[in-house]
Amino acid sequence: FEVRDDFVSPISHLGRDGSNPVSYLGECADRSCGCYRIKSPKVRTSFAEYCVNAMCKALPKETKTHHLPISYVSVGSGALYFDWEFLERLRQSTGASISRITLIDSLYDKPTWRLSKAFQQFDDWFFGAKITRYASLHEFLRTEFPGDAATRVLAHSSHTAQHASITERALQRCVSDERWYQVMMQCDAVQVDTQAASSLQALRTRAIQPGGLAFCLTNPPERTCWQRSANGTAVDIIDSSAWWYMKWEPSRVPERKVQPMPPCASAWLTTNALWRQGVHACRIAVLREDFPNMHEA
Repeated sequence: FEVRDDFVSPISHLGRDGSNPVSYLGECADRSCGCYRIKSPKVRTSFAEYCVNAMCKALPKETKTHHLPISYVSVGSGALYFDWEFLERLRQSTGASISRITLIDSLYDKPTWRLSKAFQQFDDWFFGAKITRYASLHEFLRTEFPGDAATRVLAHSSHTAQHASITERALQRCVSDERWYQVMMQCDAVQVDTQAASSLQALRTRAIQPGGLAFCLTNPPERTCWQRSANGTAVDIIDSSAWWYMKWEPSRVPERKVQPMPPCASAWLTTNALWRQGVHACRIAVLREDFPNMHEA
């Protein structure tokens, strides 16, 4: 690694093989940062290893055996080196393909020539994946989860459906949501975490699929992992550890085991569970599409 243009980046050339295809990717070059790779290289590499191991435990067996696609969202992704490193480690460990990558950073509002180069190399490396960039969490949530009526009903409603069964189409509409992500990453993004804590919690609550994982690395070096419950009702911290004397030590909460994700999003709630979570409004919305002149009793 070397410091270029205020980023820690891989070396530009790989000996006789020529130029490095990810040479413009980079990460924070703040020498005072406890996660500074050149000074403390094991912090980020061990964090990446932890994240990959946790994902291997969480991903359904069919994802690994049938190479099913994974959706990934990263907050404070900057010049993308850590995202590249994690995704490559995950792909090599599981064999899964990366189908969708969403990247969020205030730097993307007006990217420099260096960031533009990093975008090009990252996009070329993950050719075939749908890659989207946003300059803020608000823009991301507004664009990908506008209104989000189903999420509001599932999370906040206490109504109970008293009449009629929920149709299969209503069930699929409520719980099989292609917008969801299996993994959320926030690596060394202190500014984002401080200024938008509520938005980050909203992101973990609304954007992660049931059983999905969210990871965070902050400075001073501390890692946190959240997992959304299988029934989708809560997002709980399952690990919080600090880097202490060259290893991770539990800090705030005892480490809990990573639970496997449901095999597919459409199976994470039964019809009875849907009733308990109050999707009556969603069922009515589906019926109204088929019968525009209907009136609710």
